[in-house]
Amino acid sequence: MTGDGDMLQAAYVQLEPFRPDSAEQPSVVVLPVPEPYGYRRISNVAIEKSLPDAVGAFIDWLVNESGWKVAERPSRNQIPLYPPLRLGSRHAFSRGEEKNTEGLLAPTGARVFRPGETEHLVPIQARHICLLFRRFISYQEDMTRPYVEALEARGIPHLLVGGRSFHNRAEIETLRAALAAIEWPEDELSVFATLRGSLFAIGDEELLEYRHRIGRFHPFRIPNEFPTNLGPIVEALKLLQALHRSRNRVPVATTISLLLESTRAHVGFALEHGGEQVLANVAHVTELARRYEAEGGISFRGFIDELREQAESGEAGEAPILEEGSDGVRLMTVHKAKGLEFPIVILADMTAKLYRPSANRYLDSEHRVCALRLGGCAPADLLEHEDEELLRDEAEGTRVAYVAATRARDLLVVPAVGDEPREGWTQPLNTAVYPPMETRRQQVQAPGCVEFKSKDSILVRPGGSAGTSTVCPGLHVRRPGSSGPLLHPFGGLTAGSPPRGAGEERGGAAEFSVVWWDPRALKLGAEAPLGIRRPELIVKDVAPDIVESGLVAYNSWRERR
Repeated sequence: MTGDGDMLQAAYVQLEPFRPDSAEQPSVVVLPVPEPYGYRRISNVAIEKSLPDAVGAFIDWLVNESGWKVAERPSRNQIPLYPPLRLGSRHAFSRGEEKNTEGLLAPTGARVFRPGETEHLVPIQARHICLLFRRFISYQEDMTRPYVEALEARGIPHLLVGGRSFHNRAEIETLRAALAAIEWPEDELSVFATLRGSLFAIGDEELLEYRHRIGRFHPFRIPNEFPTNLGPIVEALKLLQALHRSRNRVPVATTISLLLESTRAHVGFALEHGGEQVLANVAHVTELARRYEAEGGISFRGFIDELREQAESGEAGEAPILEEGSDGVRLMTVHKAKGLEFPIVILADMTAKLYRPSANRYLDSEHRVCALRLGGCAPADLLEHEDEELLRDEAEGTRVAYVAATRARDLLVVPAVGDEPREGWTQPLNTAVYPPMETRRQQVQAPGCVEFKSKDSILVRPGGSAGTSTVCPGLHVRRPGSSGPLLHPFGGLTAGSPPRGAGEERGGAAEFSVVWWDPRALKLGAEAPLGIRRPELIVKDVAPDIVESGLVAYNSWRERR
């Protein structure tokens, strides 16, 4: 294998051949952030707030309105993209040639694809789409949560592959507090959290009155006489008492099930925003309890301790609503997507950095040296080689961006800001998706797309109108001689003249098109349903005779039972 030994990266070569672009629909779409501006200027906070809604709206349009088609293999939807590397391939660049090549090319040993082989065109479905993230967690914050909520708000099925926000969910914290109250009745804070939480949902007024009149919230110190309005608190404490007495005589999963059934928690969880995911997570706790006992766990307290350890380490992932292979949008990191390809790939979380601003370590295997940054202090070896390590990190970030872009088989969707290119993990694609300055304000209708009526790719800007550097929504074609290197996300790069042997075989390298979307064409601001899929069945304005007939049918069924 050839490559750059200093940067620890394999050499890039051209991807060839690739499927010709369809004349009826684009193969590369740039999705502008609708509201990238903060108080005065573009900010990452505003981008992170606005982009997920745009992604969800675009996916909704793709699945339900676009009419576009993608190539589907009958046997499987995801296949390995690269075979074993072919050493000595004629496509490999020498070290000097690779350094003179700007942009992204394909890795050595790219799979040769024969267009049309065992494929057929089908309308876009949710299972054809994959959202790729550079990271899932940033400063203890789940970066996938806004995207999941945007999909849930539009009723689009999805599967989060390898998420790590399970223990930060409200329903899981509620269950953990209730289990702690069952195990430790003297833990008044856990008991209070259980009474106040979504399982019992007792109001502040009743809780304060109970505390003032009777005293501590303790399952084994229940008064014989109490006001009628405090009855729900007494019943809840009696339930916790009963579960505490039986906790070590029945399986842990049984205790959890009794708690949920006694409080009718499933109904409340289902009516929350994203109710399906909430129910899946609650059911996953029961499954964790079964797994704990199957692996030799013997005590209720041990299971609670295990949950706490997982919460502190962030080990457990969210419970999937869909199983692998089912119909739904995939959300995964780029590293998990290596070796896979999808008909449609959308790059998410554009504010993630391409590489760290400072090197964290320096390795010298020859002298058996590992220099690490600890507590903000760096050893001399790391400081001396920091520039070298930063170049390596940048090269690795570029390769990650390449891997993400080449997961797409039919359509690649790249997020961007219409007013200016932004730094981030999608930065290596900027030279491809941003048109030259002289053509940015030219609007051409894109085939297969809705009509873009605006010439501004920013939905909301703080004063003023689109400037000369703002990209106009529509079709933009990159041709030889335009400013900046030409990069085809599926076919490689050519700067002036293509690399040896690429021009004749690739065909599309000298010219390719990119469609900038208009955020005004998206249905933004969708709100998640409250778990009720057929609200028209429970509306009040129904004819009395229909209500009466339904009541008669229900009473008849109840008597037969």
